[in-house]
Amino acid sequence: MPGAGRANPKDFALHTSHPCVGCPGCSGHASQGPVLTGSKNVIVDGFGMLRVAPEDGGTHDKGTCCGTNKWLCMPTKPVDRGVNVNGKLAFCVGDETQHCGKPGGKLMMGSTDVFVGDGK
Repeated sequence: MPGAGRANPKDFALHTSHPCVGCPGCSGHASQGPVLTGSKNVIVDGFGMLRVAPEDGGTHDKGTCCGTNKWLCMPTKPVDRGVNVNGKLAFCVGDETQHCGKPGGKLMMGSTDVFVGDGK
């Protein structure tokens, strides 16, 4: 079972081929950034738990992004592990992220002692 995603600024998402919509001719580059927003009332290790939701996510390294500078917890194929947070699917380590509106990133870090799964 994967670790729970949490809004800890030390946790981050990575996109190895970040789409650069604002840079003509750019084929993509690596970009990562911290988690900034999650649930306000479901807490994991002292931080808000992440959900599959457009309001949950973070920012990129400013120097490598010429777009919106945001990544979101919005996978193209959300994984239902049997756990909901505020009525939304739980978001976990390894889940796909969207960077500047494009899929392909991944949440790389999260809780090391709270795991999400249906126990199967």
